[in-house]
Amino acid sequence: MGKWDAGFQKPPRFYVHRNYALFAMLADVRNKPPGNLYYITPISEPRGVPEDANKRALAFMGELDMDGHSHSHFTLAELQTYDWKGQTRTESDVLYEETYRSWRETGSFQWPFDGNYGKREIISNEEMDARIAARATASPEQAAADLAAETMAGVKYATEVTYRATYAQLAGEFYDKVMPDLATLGAPEDVRILFFFDN
Repeated sequence: MGKWDAGFQKPPRFYVHRNYALFAMLADVRNKPPGNLYYITPISEPRGVPEDANKRALAFMGELDMDGHSHSHFTLAELQTYDWKGQTRTESDVLYEETYRSWRETGSFQWPFDGNYGKREIISNEEMDARIAARATASPEQAAADLAAETMAGVKYATEVTYRATYAQLAGEFYDKVMPDLATLGAPEDVRILFFFDN
């Protein structure tokens, strides 16, 4: 009996999001070429399905794998040794006023960012700074009137920013929730994930 025949558990939390930054980290999938501003250093190129994989795990993967590619695997120990917080990538995003103000005040965002949703008008950082300054000095009545006018017009103002994001931030839920869940299953060297990507 091999080490991985001892047991198999379906993941406590499935990761099904199309996070291309994470795909690049895990298997160099959807990555930019080396030297590109948005290139991500992968943990490894795809390793394929391990020869000693648990038969139940293989069967389970077979149920899901209709047109999968770039199969690979890692132990939790390997995932934990990856430099999630020491590596960063340049990112750009469009932020609404509330999030932009928080960034200006604290130097950080609440992840994920506002994203590209809703009707909006893009203004410069300087224009957004001026709006925030005006709100800070306006009377409560004037602030309420301004907000009502914007709501009536159905437009939210946003501005584009460029920043450095850690790989942990880019990985999002995988780093914040999936990896901690995996840690509850056993010693890091005894927990292994098998994964692939669909087309």
